[in-house]
Order: sequence, then structure tokens, then C-alpha cells
Amino acid sequence: MVNHFSQLFEDALVEKMQQYRAEHRREEYYACAEVQPTFSVLPNVLVKLEHKLTEKLIEHIEWSGTNLHLKNALIEDIEKQPVLERTSHGVALAQARAYSIFDCLDRSNVFVEKHKPFWFAHVQMPPQDLERLKQLKPGKIGLQA
Repeated sequence: MVNHFSQLFEDALVEKMQQYRAEHRREEYYACAEVQPTFSVLPNVLVKLEHKLTEKLIEHIEWSGTNLHLKNALIEDIEKQPVLERTSHGVALAQARAYSIFDCLDRSNVFVEKHKPFWFAHVQMPPQDLERLKQLKPGKIGLQA
């Protein structure tokens, strides 16, 4: 979605300009030249559409016995099922989401350290698992010659 935002914005703008031209609305047509995409709306759009998009993906994927556990984990997440009531894959998804948010905030130096125990207790993630994850340095790719 983020990668296509600029193109979708451009397509919508061209469509609107064509409409204005066809309706001989010159003032609106020329005003469109000043319109620029605002990326600041993307976080709200993503939050608003996240569950709907995930539901659509779940509907269109052909699930089999080998990946049905992933479907169930996604459904548990969409339905905001408490972590204690989730399958092991549902718990892992909740923990991955919590760690991903933490990691992003921590790298930006905006995560409040005293909140860390509560943040991870909420998804049943013990401190030793967090330390093991940090040692693995997820998200970093090592390049060797």
C-alpha cells in the first residue's frame, strides 16, 4: 500500500482533472496542479484498513493442511483474541507484532524503558526471550565477501 501510494494518488488526480476538463471547470482543473500527496495520512489509513486488508488476504489464499495454522493465527489477531487464549502460532504473531513495534520505537529512542516489562508481559514474552531476540539482531542482514 505504501509503495503504491504515489501512483494511486497520481491516478486519482489525473482522473479528477479529466473530470474537471470535461465539465469545463477551469478553476478547479488548474487548482489541481498545486495539489501534492500528503504522506502523513498513511499511518491512519493503514491502521484503518489493516484488518479489512488482512481479511481479504485470508479469503483469497488457498489454505491447506500445511499452512492452516497461519490462517488461524491471523484470525485470532484480527479478532483481538487475548494472548492466553491463542494457539502457539497466534501467540508468536502477537509477540512478533509487539517486538516489531518496540524495536522501531527503541531504535528511534522514543520507547520508555520503564514500560518494557509491561509491554512484553502483555504478550506473554519473558525477558530472556527478549534478550535472545536482541542477540539475533532481527532485521539486519550480514553481508560477507
